[in-house]
Amino acid sequence: MPEDFYVLCSDGLSDMVEDDDIQLTISTFHANLDVVGQQLIRLSNDHGGRDNISLIIGHVAQPFPARKGLLGSVLKWFNSTA
Repeated sequence: MPEDFYVLCSDGLSDMVEDDDIQLTISTFHANLDVVGQQLIRLSNDHGGRDNISLIIGHVAQPFPARKGLLGSVLKWFNSTA
């Protein structure tokens, strides 16, 4: 959905920073994903930084509905929400 954020990260971040702090950082600095990444890495390091950190952040700017095609038609037989 538009305005959703996706965070892919290594345990160097997820083990050191609580989910609520990650969410707060994103909601605070969401206008600049570079700043979000820098802040998350800083938080991890401030909490001990015991492991390397890999981080990818994605932001959904506009919806992109999945194509239904043949697979969608088959899935619809098994699930009415497909």
